[in-house]
Amino acid sequence: MREVSEMAYKRRTRDEYELYGWYDGEWSYVLTEDSLSLIKKRRREYIENEPGVPFKIIKRRIPLDKG
Repeated sequence: MREVSEMAYKRRTRDEYELYGWYDGEWSYVLTEDSLSLIKKRRREYIENEPGVPFKIIKRRIPLDKG
């Protein structure tokens, strides 16, 4: 059996996903979610309610506080 290392990897960032829509000739911020599955669900909802408007998802890495 393997021993667990005391120096296990600890993430220094968290992922955040932003949804943008193409309004008035530019990409405009719509909303933010913490998980990829939730942001994809929101994008589907926006596409159903606003046909013809393209939407894109941007992934951001947010630094965690030291501690």
